[in-house]
Amino acid sequence: MQQDIQKYTDAAKNRKTDFIITLTVYAVIIAAAIVAVILLRENPVAVIAGTVALVWIIATLVGLLKKKPPRAIFATEIKGEITDKRTVTKSSGERTVTTTTLTVKCDNRETVILKKLPAELAGVYEVGDKILRIRSTEFPVILESEGKSPASKCSVCPLCGKARLATEPKCPSCKI
Repeated sequence: MQQDIQKYTDAAKNRKTDFIITLTVYAVIIAAAIVAVILLRENPVAVIAGTVALVWIIATLVGLLKKKPPRAIFATEIKGEITDKRTVTKSSGERTVTTTTLTVKCDNRETVILKKLPAELAGVYEVGDKILRIRSTEFPVILESEGKSPASKCSVCPLCGKARLATEPKCPSCKI
């Protein structure tokens, strides 16, 4: 288990570095596009082309931030025991979203609430499980489980959040 935690810690550090580099590159490109639009304001075609490029770059950046939210990239480490688990289903029109919220009593006596875990993970985490959310990851790893349900024989990839059998050596989704 310690080897897996180190593997995930290394991957999370790489993800954080990649995220910061990508964000920096986008910021430089956006700044350059703004400067180009300002400097070429005499030429309406150049201004329109620059504005379209700027909007496209910003839309791409927003898509990136939705895929890899900063709250996950910069998350702190949490180690403790799950004391409460709630599953909430919200409907709006044709769309229904189910999320799970975990209340964790940390080793340092602090209580932390992990919100909006995907519905697929609802059966994996159980009250009484000892978990660890590695720094810069979104989903906690189960350190000890009571084994109360068949779902508790699953493991969760802390990077992508996909559930898998605990016997699988690598996550089938992100290959880590």
